[in-house]
Amino acid sequence: FDIFLLKSEKHHVFSDKIEPEIGGILIMKTKLTEMFGIKYPIIQSGMQWLAVPRLASAVCNAGGIGTINVTCWPTLDEFADALDEMNELTSGRPYIVNISLAPTQRLDANEIRRTIKLCGEKHVAAIETSADDPREFIPDIKAAGMRHLHKCPNYRVSMSMERKGVDAVIIAGYEVGGH
Repeated sequence: FDIFLLKSEKHHVFSDKIEPEIGGILIMKTKLTEMFGIKYPIIQSGMQWLAVPRLASAVCNAGGIGTINVTCWPTLDEFADALDEMNELTSGRPYIVNISLAPTQRLDANEIRRTIKLCGEKHVAAIETSADDPREFIPDIKAAGMRHLHKCPNYRVSMSMERKGVDAVIIAGYEVGGH
């Protein structure tokens, strides 16, 4: 269960604005839905080996926002193919790419920058970083025209990430990842 907090959001995770039903669909307006233009404030966060186009696109097509992990593909070319698959399966709906900064899974800084640039070129909506301080990559993410989310273990780290300049945080607890 991930809790999504937007930058400078001090008291409420989601707004309490629920629009009347339109055509049998309950519409929720939150900062998250407005940030990404999605129907529901639901993020399928990055999960190693599971965050692939088939799952992520299903979440996107259902009205949330899905995530794929760059570390699921051994090469940048194969990852580029996965981005093309996401764009095809989602018909242009927004999605997120997770870049783990964990030492055991971390790409080197140049590979991360190439990945961020590729994501911007392929119209990815946001980058989700996790497991380490993402500060050195924030300018690259912004320059590529994407939002930056960072997965945090607790409130204290999330406030630190806000000060460092990420757009939003996902608080997932210390046990996140399970690997």
